[in-house]
Formats: sequence, C-alpha cells, structure tokens
Amino acid sequence: MATDSEGRIVYCPSCFRRGLEQRLLLDPRDGEWYCRKCLFTGSREEALEQRRQFIRNEYPLYDQ
Repeated sequence: MATDSEGRIVYCPSCFRRGLEQRLLLDPRDGEWYCRKCLFTGSREEALEQRRQFIRNEYPLYDQ
C-alpha cells in the first residue's frame, strides 16, 4: 500500500464515485498513481481534486 508524501492514503476518485474506497498504488517507474480495479491513472493532485469535486457536487453545504 502506498501513501503520499504526507503519509495519507490516496483513494481512487473513479471508484469513490461508485461507492468504493479503493486505494491507489504508486508506480515507481512513472511516478503516477494507478487503480487496480479501474483504469484511473494520474498524479496525486489529480486524484485529490477529482475526489474533492465529487464531494462538493454530491454533498453541497447549505447556507443558513
């Protein structure tokens, strides 16, 4: 299991959209993160941003 530079586990944003918490693995040759269950490959920043976008869209905060 690979962790990012801050010691956190990086989850696949594509699998997260389907309700799965699949961890991404780091390819040491390319320095890219990839998922074993789907076709996601990309940088840590891409994975985190896609996951944040999904959470913002799916669970909007209400202004009171």
